[in-house]
Amino acid sequence: MQLKVEKERYRVIILMDNMKITGYMYLTPRSRLTDVLNSNQMKEFIPVTDADIEFYENKQKIYVELIEINKNKINAIYPE
Repeated sequence: MQLKVEKERYRVIILMDNMKITGYMYLTPRSRLTDVLNSNQMKEFIPVTDADIEFYENKQKIYVELIEINKNKINAIYPE
């Protein structure tokens, strides 16, 4: 028997000190982005898939299928 939690895919923009990440987060229905960031039950790292990363310093852009982001390093997050 496999237990599975239904989640919805949300496209988000995440701003950090040295980069901007645009990708997909997966939230349970009726969850808000702030719920994920403020939750003590949530892990310290947030998975983001299909992520485009742009570094501010040299404007380099890369794509990764999965990145785990430390939620304490996020300056801003909002839906695209």
